[in-house]
Amino acid sequence: MGGNYSRDLFRQLQETIATVEKLTAKISDLEKKNEELGKRIEVLGKENAALKAENQKLKEIINKDSGNSSKPPSSDGFNKIHNGRESTGRKPGGQPGHKGYTPKLYENPTRTIEIKPEKCQCGGKIRYSGKYTAKQYIDVIISTDITEYREYDGVCECCRSKAENRAPVNDVITYGKNLKSLSAMLTIEGCFEFPHFFKGSPKELVEERVSA
Repeated sequence: MGGNYSRDLFRQLQETIATVEKLTAKISDLEKKNEELGKRIEVLGKENAALKAENQKLKEIINKDSGNSSKPPSSDGFNKIHNGRESTGRKPGGQPGHKGYTPKLYENPTRTIEIKPEKCQCGGKIRYSGKYTAKQYIDVIISTDITEYREYDGVCECCRSKAENRAPVNDVITYGKNLKSLSAMLTIEGCFEFPHFFKGSPKELVEERVSA
């Protein structure tokens, strides 16, 4: 009787020890996972803070205009202005009975291109009455004008003095008043920062125009 009891008690003790070992291993595994999750949460927290900071910077850039920064007014773009007028219920645009406006054509165009093909798509010959509709395409052309002064060396055959041939400009490269005016205008409009023209210097701008 006593021997059976001792064996049962020993067996229960072994089972209890095995269960405790399993629970200990599981607890250790959970602690490792918990530590990994803590590190992951820390990384995500840093990434979230960085994204918030980047988002704030982008908002500040988007909200910048000539009123709250050094940006020129020309860079403000077109912001929708709130219309405080009461709605009339009418459709936008010209109302019935309103006199329309047609832009006036310029006289003496630089060139005239007559669009009147001789044949129809079917192959037949087209006969024109002389009536036409005029449309004008208007643009400006900026060209580069470069004057080169050549100061030749010479000596007087009579008194042997050296001829002083001086050009009306002092420097090797002198930019004219029109180019300087263009520079100032584009600077004011925010196209570039003085004294740089676009992505380079005045020399590079002139060279670009000459090669164009």
